[in-house]
Amino acid sequence: MKLMVRLGADWRLVLRWATLGGWQCVRSMRWEGEDGAARLARVGMLQEAAAAVGDNEVPFGIVKKGFVADIIATRGDFRTDFENAVDKANITFVMKGGRIYKLGGRERSQ
Repeated sequence: MKLMVRLGADWRLVLRWATLGGWQCVRSMRWEGEDGAARLARVGMLQEAAAAVGDNEVPFGIVKKGFVADIIATRGDFRTDFENAVDKANITFVMKGGRIYKLGGRERSQ
């Protein structure tokens, strides 16, 4: 992400590409077309369990019912200093798949 911003990409686009855009790029063909749209609706209604479809089939990149809970918090300010905002030292909270890996700036043992 840092490199994309250094090369001139708008930080807002970089965040989008790294989140919802990322899922749209790596998702399987089972999410495409009318069948994929119907499947996405079932996920939103929590009618398709993550355990049933596997990690690679769970939508990510947006805080929405049925999507994987991958969230970070940073001390940094994306608008004024994107590189520091996404630097590991400034990331204070990490949750992946609903599991907390970093809290208060400290990594948690699992």
